[in-house]
Amino acid sequence: MRRVGWMVVFLALVSWGCHNNGVDSPGEVICEPACAANEVCREGVCEPKPLACEPACGANEVCREGVCEPKPLVCEPACGANEVCREGVCEPKSVVCEPACAANEVCREGVCEPKSVICEPACGANEVCREGVCEPKSVVCEPACGANEECREGTCVALPASCTNRIQDEDESDVDCGGSSDCPRCIDGKKCTLGSDCVGGICHEKGWCESLPCANGKQDVGESDVDCGGLFCDACVIGKRCNVDRDCQSGVCDEGICQAQSCTDGRRNQDETDIDCGGSCPKCGLTETCLVESDCAEGLLCIANICVLPEPETTADVRVVNAYDVAYSYTFGFGGSMINGGETFHLGRSLQGSSYVGITAALRFTNVQIPRGATITSAYVYWYPHNEVDSSIRLHQNIYAEKAANSMPFNFSNYDSGRPDQRTRTSASVMEWIVRCNASCTEATEYDCPQRKADCWNRSIEYKVPKDLKALVQEVINLPDWAPGNAMSIIFTNVTRSDDVAQYNGNRTVTGYDVSEARGAHLAPRLAVEFEPLAAAK
Repeated sequence: MRRVGWMVVFLALVSWGCHNNGVDSPGEVICEPACAANEVCREGVCEPKPLACEPACGANEVCREGVCEPKPLVCEPACGANEVCREGVCEPKSVVCEPACAANEVCREGVCEPKSVICEPACGANEVCREGVCEPKSVVCEPACGANEECREGTCVALPASCTNRIQDEDESDVDCGGSSDCPRCIDGKKCTLGSDCVGGICHEKGWCESLPCANGKQDVGESDVDCGGLFCDACVIGKRCNVDRDCQSGVCDEGICQAQSCTDGRRNQDETDIDCGGSCPKCGLTETCLVESDCAEGLLCIANICVLPEPETTADVRVVNAYDVAYSYTFGFGGSMINGGETFHLGRSLQGSSYVGITAALRFTNVQIPRGATITSAYVYWYPHNEVDSSIRLHQNIYAEKAANSMPFNFSNYDSGRPDQRTRTSASVMEWIVRCNASCTEATEYDCPQRKADCWNRSIEYKVPKDLKALVQEVINLPDWAPGNAMSIIFTNVTRSDDVAQYNGNRTVTGYDVSEARGAHLAPRLAVEFEPLAAAK
């Protein structure tokens, strides 16, 4: 009976110990008041729970600082730089807020936040945003601050006891950080109520601190340097690291560093009209882009915003511009000679005593703009008759050019060396040009009747010498020393065979460089040439 009683007592004691959970066991201390959900009681003191959660979180939860939170608070995998996690889903960052934010708010990722949370414009890399004001970041404190101090602007400041007790108290947003007290601001991931609770100045809508990627003083993923470059941050200044041109404010990234714009950077920038040319840079070349002709190299034109070669000239039309460029001469059978010219010149023969002598006339044309090597396709001389009375006189002429790369002016005072008949002639010539007037001809009565009628000169109508002189002009411009702008002379000589002397006695008078009469210099003889430039001829 005694043995059974002791057994009952023993079982009762065991049962009492198991259900009392050891609270009143010797040496056991409890926390009053009870600890919060994210704390654990250790020797009568509530301490933050470790990073691990006990017991383990459920399948739809995640452990954050020892507290199981619903998974929608985070996104797995993490969202991209241009996305935001909303209830476990990565969504594009919002550009605007609906409804629109109030005057004292700013829209961040589609959420209206108090303006004091951020700084506008964003703070520099060596600054931190404090309640909307950019303040210099503390670099280091020397010597290093103690465990209960914080380095602020290079000075160690003692933290209040409540900021070092490892308890979330006062108005702290998390353990020993945040709030309106002198506690440090919370790092990323800590709980917050306002942006001012956080080091980065951003309090996520779900209540934890996060940094604004382009203003957190560090080089985040996607940035080419600290808080600059990449797709979402502002471009970097000169001297910062870069990966591509768009990382730089200058638009020039060479060898991984942002460089200043220049006329040799291989890019179209500054006031250039094409890459490294135009504007204040060197002139642009053929086919490069331009705005005005001064953007192009010498000799090029700006047409339709492209530097191009000017259309090559294919004609040259020049008049006699000086009285000394109109001359005619003849020699007497006894050895004498004469030279004359200026306002008029004669074609044909001149009666000297009882005999006729042939006249050699020449017209000198200056500034003939034909490139050497061009192919002459036509060349004609035009003039105005001076006297209609002598238009009945027949002419029989040979035509040459002076074989000189740059014909010299005639000298009326030197009968022995300044005469047209003394000039060297080209091998090419037009032989036996006959001028014969027949105003009453018809096609049935006269070969080439239209020309015969034209040969009846009218001093008010410009006369075209009907012989193409292209072979003469070609021989001159092919001379080694010929250059565009040089002068050339066309020479007319009288030709009379012994069996038709009677038909070609006398001469006709042509207007030269006449400035004394009302006819004027605009009626002076002219040379009209058509040609193909060298490139086209090839």
